[in-house]
Amino acid sequence: MLRVRQPAVAIALSAAALGGATLAHADAPLGLSRCAKATEREESTRPRLLHSPAPAALRSLLGVLERPATAADALPHSAIPRVGFTKLWVASARLLATEGGTRYFVLPVVAAAAVPRACKVGVPASELRPLERAARAQARGALSIVPVGAPEGVGAPGPATRAEILAGDPFIAPQGTSHSGPAYGLVPNGVASLTIGGPVGPPVSATVTDDFFYTTVRFAAKAGEQRFTTRWLAASGAVIKTFATPAPVS
Repeated sequence: MLRVRQPAVAIALSAAALGGATLAHADAPLGLSRCAKATEREESTRPRLLHSPAPAALRSLLGVLERPATAADALPHSAIPRVGFTKLWVASARLLATEGGTRYFVLPVVAAAAVPRACKVGVPASELRPLERAARAQARGALSIVPVGAPEGVGAPGPATRAEILAGDPFIAPQGTSHSGPAYGLVPNGVASLTIGGPVGPPVSATVTDDFFYTTVRFAAKAGEQRFTTRWLAASGAVIKTFATPAPVS
């Protein structure tokens, strides 16, 4: 499932509320404009580059973050995100794998996920609460996979919190009109391998190295949401956990 950061969701919620019965319709464009500007301002703030260790909750989740850094782990300067984050633990970046000429790094971050005050106008509290919970979770730290050298137009997952990684949500990316695409992600300590079964063909297997897996999955020819089942396996082959993951396929 593709993960997106929360400000875009905040704009959508604000647009729905501003155009609804909660505010006069004539005020909607002004309110939405203020929300969009506030979100843009928040996301365009340059992040702090930190050379201290990543938060303990993230380091205890992934053993790769405790591995001593090597020269290969240095994230290229051009790949360091400049917007959309408030903190980047650049010294804790680690190279996870190289697949098809693309290097995949893990980078501990705090995403700019807070819901700006201007976006809260007219939005029901029941819709704001999950966004604010997500913002608080992001503020405690998240892990971003940074693909370096990926072909232009290939997507990448948004930052995943500790809870999201434990929820077993892989990033599945269809490639153009192809009926297959990469599936990759982070898994916690103790997961040695996994399988992902989709709507077409038998499940595929992937070995976990440095808490990272990469494989290729097939999709059904029809567009729309398709269900994948992921199983985490221990080194003994025992099933640790099973997850059902819907993935949008266009």
